[in-house]
Amino acid sequence: MPSGLFRQPEAVNLAGVLFSNSHTASKFNRIGTEQGLAAVGTALTRFGTCYNFAPDATEPDFFAYVVGDRPDEDEETFEEGLHLFVNPWAAVPLSTNALPGVTTYKLGESGVLGFTFPVSFRPFASKTVVFEQEGAEMLARYLQLKLLGRLPPDAPELFDTEEPTPNL
Repeated sequence: MPSGLFRQPEAVNLAGVLFSNSHTASKFNRIGTEQGLAAVGTALTRFGTCYNFAPDATEPDFFAYVVGDRPDEDEETFEEGLHLFVNPWAAVPLSTNALPGVTTYKLGESGVLGFTFPVSFRPFASKTVVFEQEGAEMLARYLQLKLLGRLPPDAPELFDTEEPTPNL
């Protein structure tokens, strides 16, 4: 994509650009699991960093959860991770509310980039570990607790390395 894309003469017919670096097979696996479509004996743990809404935050938050544990109103959506860049010079302008729940960016009259940032879970980066074996849910919960530093001191080590590989 060229620099100044929206300033290109032919871009007048481009209302915006929708971008995502998180709409991967893992996202579809997680959403399917939350909807009860996972195979029997399968469990997923997701972990990573997300936006920290504390007013004085300088670092992202760390998160880890077993997929399916989020309350229904907080389940992963397709909007999560989508970014819409609106062309301020489009022949047919696109409303910044065109895609509710999507982070939207638009250059303002003053030349300052404005944005809408829905106040909800906003991951920056994450990994999803899929367990497909007997005891999958136990392994997923163990990994969640390990990543969050909440394992009891006497808990056995179930993984060989920093990368979550079952040590069975």
